Amino acid sequence: MILLSFTMLFTWVLLAASAFSSLAEERAGIPSISEIHQELRHRLSDGTEIYFPFDSEYANYTTRWNEAVATYPTVVVVPATKEDVAITVCTSMAYDGQC
Repeated sequence: MILLSFTMLFTWVLLAASAFSSLAEERAGIPSISEIHQELRHRLSDGTEIYFPFDSEYANYTTRWNEAVATYPTVVVVPATKEDVAITVCTSMAYDGQC
């Protein structure tokens, strides 16, 4: 249950962050998917799962409860530890200049 809650939290955080993606793309220095993957893989624990839209498991973690608001996160993180939670939130916010 806790893992599911963390998964839902991070899906929400990343969905919220993706709402700013069109604004972020207009700014210089936007990281590529491979750069995001490298940074997260380097900082997060081995048990953490990271999914991008091209991964087969991505759809399992982006199921909509409200189809009226279709958002598509750039990345979904399934944290293994509470430290992974903090790192993921901070990394997500850092791309928006808040952490």
